[in-house]
Amino acid sequence: MAELTHIHDHVRSAILNLDQAFAGKSRIASIVYAFAVEVQALEDAIQSVISLRQINNAGIEQLKVIGKIVGERYASQAVETYRAYVHARILTNRSSGTTTDLLRIVQLLSTATPLWHQEWWNQISIAVAGDSSVSLDGLNRMLRDAKSANEGLNLYHSIAASSASLRFDRSSSVTATTGGWGRASNAAIGGKGYRVRNK
Repeated sequence: MAELTHIHDHVRSAILNLDQAFAGKSRIASIVYAFAVEVQALEDAIQSVISLRQINNAGIEQLKVIGKIVGERYASQAVETYRAYVHARILTNRSSGTTTDLLRIVQLLSTATPLWHQEWWNQISIAVAGDSSVSLDGLNRMLRDAKSANEGLNLYHSIAASSASLRFDRSSSVTATTGGWGRASNAAIGGKGYRVRNK
């Protein structure tokens, strides 16, 4: 279905397109004008409803309705924060549990670039570092709902940059087969499960 185009000049178009027999007759033009003004008001109202029902244009009241529909209730967040949560909930509802889906959810809710490691097919570790504003509880809830039922999730969060807060495993190699997270400042500390929330 094609997107509806907002027409802004119903009145002008109606007057200019009068049949030749009625052109220049002020009474007829007045009647046409009166009808066209109402048509324009209706058009503007319809377009306003369409626009405000789009997540990116919606105000808080419209977002609350959309959030209720998709399953993300309003909890006193700032408007832009709640808008991001509604977007993330829609993606969560459509998620196939793939790593790509999980990382896209993180990117909607955080300004940090997520790091990830998947040691086994049914266990994924995701790190979000360098973003102090992200809600860890909200992010964890979304990721838990989006992952596959048979998949384990390790979520790591730090307000420090990733280079200062974590590394994969405790060896010097970030691709070590044992996986997990370790402390970046000390390669001897860490390994699988270090400062990780298991769900």
